[in-house]
Formats: sequence, structure tokens, C-alpha cells
Amino acid sequence: MQGEKKRPRITAFLKAIMIFTGTWRLPLMTSRFIENCYFVYSIFAQVSVLLLWTGMSLNVPIALKSDDFEKTSEGIGYAIVMSLVLFKIIISQTQKMKDLINQCELEQEKTYQEEPEEVQRHVDASVRVLNVILYITFLNTMIAAVILYSIGISRYLEYRHYNSTVEKPLLLPMWCPFDHNQYYGLAFFSGFFMLVIASNCSVVVQLLFFTLVTHAIIQLKSLGILAKNFHKFCEIDGSQLECVQKDPAITMLRHICFKHKSIISYVEKFNMAMRNILLLEFLLNSLNIASQIVRLFLLNEPFWIKIFVGVFCNVEIVRLFLTAWHANEVQVQSVALADALFASNWYEQSEKAKKMIQIMMMRSRKPLSISIGPFFPMTLDTAISTMKAAYSYVTLIATMASKK
Repeated sequence: MQGEKKRPRITAFLKAIMIFTGTWRLPLMTSRFIENCYFVYSIFAQVSVLLLWTGMSLNVPIALKSDDFEKTSEGIGYAIVMSLVLFKIIISQTQKMKDLINQCELEQEKTYQEEPEEVQRHVDASVRVLNVILYITFLNTMIAAVILYSIGISRYLEYRHYNSTVEKPLLLPMWCPFDHNQYYGLAFFSGFFMLVIASNCSVVVQLLFFTLVTHAIIQLKSLGILAKNFHKFCEIDGSQLECVQKDPAITMLRHICFKHKSIISYVEKFNMAMRNILLLEFLLNSLNIASQIVRLFLLNEPFWIKIFVGVFCNVEIVRLFLTAWHANEVQVQSVALADALFASNWYEQSEKAKKMIQIMMMRSRKPLSISIGPFFPMTLDTAISTMKAAYSYVTLIATMASKK
């Protein structure tokens, strides 16, 4: 039976990662004891990330005073990345985000209950593709993190027996409230634990973005299927639409219209919740990518460090273009609704139905978009512009370094 089918949940993987990082703020649907334990764990995890950010931020003035260009570049680069991670963690736990996740889950359940089988199959296929993207994104981030962990542990094993007069490297450049050369084990493994939590937190908002935007794309594509074949799907339950018409086409068109309004509202809420973090990412992505390229090609660093930097730079570039592609797809699919309506048998409908179709086509010609702050929509051109800016920064830094 259809009700017994195991449907892929659009928020399943996202929920698992957010629980691990302590950023899931919706009910766990478990016992009160487990809820309390999770609350304590989430505070512990986020305090760890806050301490890591504090240590890296306080290290920036020290790095700026250094005559070593490599240490300065490394300290500033990691501080930028960590600042972005901290801001993402804060945004991911706001009430607006909780409402969007909840709406996403409820609308998927409603789709399985009300929409035709063709739409349900499309949702299932899209969620499976989303899960593949989420797995790849998470795996790429973890590969970079594991390489960094391995480098750090090998350094620790090399330096742990040295006396406190020797400058001992930490896993990441950070300030410690005590002499890390004397208490090397404590400093190293404290930073190691905080980095494990932070590396998972760094990918949370990216997974959140992909999940929520994919939901909008799925809804828009589902709307296109309904619009193109509305004359075939006239048996949908219209009891909630307060439809008094006996014409089933009118009932279906009203359902499509209400669904379209719901998607427009969802995208507007998403922009209100995410536009600031997208603006910050847009401003910092080029600097972040440029700093990694400088470390990769211009600085004399050990081979394994270059491997990590290369993998991390690749992760950032892939994230950038995946983010831009998802945002661009919202624009494309929102405009495609007009084409779907035109491809239907609108010419066989009543005058009232034709007017409804015309109004929906006019509205769909104004594309929905994912906004970067209050300024402009994110598209594939945005990703290309970011890479051009990163290239300009690298050129500037290379020129300045060559004059020294």
C-alpha cells in the first residue's frame, strides 16, 4: 500500500548533523531526560566553538605584529573562517530558521497526503538527489578536517617531548590563556576537541541552505507539473479551498494559485532569515578563497599542509558554486511556471479559468530570487564574480610580496 512506503525525509540528514553539533532547536520527540541531556550537550558544544573563535580572534593582533608573512596570512585566514562559522551557528538557531524547517517538514507531509502520484514521485526523486549533494558536501568537509587532524597529531607526536623553551605548534593558530609550550598536551587536545565540533558546525548552515532552497525548488517543480496537467488532476480534494464551483478545472487552478502564494511567502521568509549571512559570505568568500590560494602557491609550507589547503580550497569553491546554482534554480523554476501553464490545454477551458491562468502567468513572470542582503539576487554570475575578486586579491598580495 502507498501509505506503507518509506518516504525519504527532506530534513533527515540535516537533523542528524544539527543534533551532533548541538544546533537543533526543534523538539526531538523523545523522553524528557534525553531532551535535557541534549540541551546540556548543545551548550557545551557551542561554548567550545565560542572559545575557539575567541582564541583565534585574540591571535590576530599577535599575527599582525609578526614579521613572518606566512604566520600573518595563516592567522588572519583562520580567524575569518571561524568568524563566519560562529555567525552561521547563531543564524541557524533563530526562530525564523526553526519556522522554515518546520514548514518544510509539514509541506512535504502535506504533499504526500494530497498531491497526485506523479508529483509524489518527483518529490521522492528530488529528495534523494538532495541527500546525495548533502552527503558529498559533508564528506568533502570531513576529508579536509581529517587531513588537518592528521597533520596536527603528527606535529604533536613530534614536539611533545621537547622542553618548554621550544615554540611548539598548535593544531590551529590561537591564543591560549596559559603558556602552551609548557602545557602542550592540554593546549593541543583542547584545541583538537574544539576543532572537531567547529568543523561540523562549519557545514551546518550550508546543509541548511541546500535543504531549505531545495524545498522551494521541489515545490516550484511540483507546481509546474500540476499546472501543465491540471486538467488531468481534477480529483484533488478541494474541501480546504472553499471552492463552490462545480468546474473541477477551477478547483484545481485555485489549488495551484494558493500553492504558488505559499511558495512566494516561503521564499520571502527564507530571504528575511538568510540574507545577512549570504551577504557576509559574499563579502568574505573571495577573501577566504584568496587566502587559501596564497598559502597553496605563494608560501613555503610543508607538503601535507599544502594538501590540506588544496582540499579546503576545493571545498570552498564547490560550496560557492553549489550555493549559487541552488539560488539560480529558484529563479529558473519560478519563471518556468508560466511555460507550464501555457503548455496545458488552457484553450479548452472556460473564460474564468483562462483569466485565472493569465493572472498566474503574469505573476510568474516576476521571478523569485534568493537575496544577498538588501542588494541583489544570487545567481551563477555571483559565484563567477566572487572568483574574479579572489583572483584580484591573489594578484595584489603576490605583487606586494614580490616587492618585499
